[in-house]
Amino acid sequence: MTALSLMVKARKIKQIDLAKKLGVSKAAVSIQLKSGAKTLRTAVRYSEVLNCNPLLLLDGIGIEGKPRVFKPEDHSGLNLHR
Repeated sequence: MTALSLMVKARKIKQIDLAKKLGVSKAAVSIQLKSGAKTLRTAVRYSEVLNCNPLLLLDGIGIEGKPRVFKPEDHSGLNLHR
C-alpha cells in the first residue's frame, strides 16, 4: 500500500467522497491511491482534503535504498499539519 492510500484508509474517507472534494473522478482517485503521491504538488492537493502534512503522503526512498512507506499510525501522536 502507498502512504497516500494508508492515510485515506486511516481517515476512513471513501474514494467517491475524496474525488468530489478534489474535483476529479473516482477512477482518477483510484489510480492515484494505487500509484501513490509521487510529486509534492499531488501530496499538497490530497493533504488539504485529508488534513495532514503533505510530506506524510509522499512515497520516498529509505536510507537503505529500499522503498519507505510512511504509515499514519507512525505519526498518530504528532500534529504536523500547519
